[in-house]
Amino acid sequence: MPLKTLTNIHGIAFSVLAVVVTCLSLFVSNFDENFNLVFLALLIILFGMPHGALDTLFAKELFNLGQLKKWPKFIFYYLMVSLVIVTFWLIAPTLFLLCFLMISIAHFADDLVAGTPKLSRTLYGGIIIFLPAILHANDLARLYAYLVDIEQAKRIVTVSHYIAFLWLAGLLVVLYQLSRSNIVSCLEISGIIMLAIFTPPLVAFTVYFCAMHSLRHLLRSLNFLTYTSKITVFTALIIPTLMVVVVMYIIWINSTPLLLDANLIKLVFVTLAALTVPHMMLLEKSGFSSWIKNN
Repeated sequence: MPLKTLTNIHGIAFSVLAVVVTCLSLFVSNFDENFNLVFLALLIILFGMPHGALDTLFAKELFNLGQLKKWPKFIFYYLMVSLVIVTFWLIAPTLFLLCFLMISIAHFADDLVAGTPKLSRTLYGGIIIFLPAILHANDLARLYAYLVDIEQAKRIVTVSHYIAFLWLAGLLVVLYQLSRSNIVSCLEISGIIMLAIFTPPLVAFTVYFCAMHSLRHLLRSLNFLTYTSKITVFTALIIPTLMVVVVMYIIWINSTPLLLDANLIKLVFVTLAALTVPHMMLLEKSGFSSWIKNN
């Protein structure tokens, strides 16, 4: 099936899911918070992070890593970049968070189909970053406070709250423009706007990250890469993901029981940041980022 058709089907399916989750979130609000946290974090780990595991296939093609002895060098550099990001968080957590949010906007902007104007992409990328601050500022501040000082978290969310209204105004203009040329993109953007505004921030991020961003990357990667046999893809998805899960589990079980929630959030989002930067660097060098903007 052509990639364009798959992308359209995916976009429509995601939009329906976004409406369903938003409605459920509005009418069902008595879930246990701790259960929610663990469940959503697990979804991000199991269904969100694996799309980055395909980096092994990108690296194999880009650096001609056909022999096992060539892999340690790539793994070393990949992990070193990740370690730098973690160190950055430990030294300057507030600056780390701000940079991570900006990098995420740029990364998420690539979800939209080829030919979408750069400004529209940027506004799209910021939906899940800024719009939760409109109605869920306290929830967002509480999440950020797991990563930075609570007062810094509140300041970031306060600024995000004001930016969000301008961002939403820009998105309405984008929706109007795209309504005449790409109705599926309109549905996708509308779905993410609903999630970001009306559902709790962690729910919105989980649904977006797993059902839109990660799945779209997987569909495109299978079209872009040469090594796309089922066994090759399955192995590439499972092995790196299991390694990350094992490391995170070891850290988590050694955490202080009273701080499990905080440590879980830190683990998930610091790990995401640490893996996102080398992930983006690899996609850029492989030509994948340019390819999705033009094909």
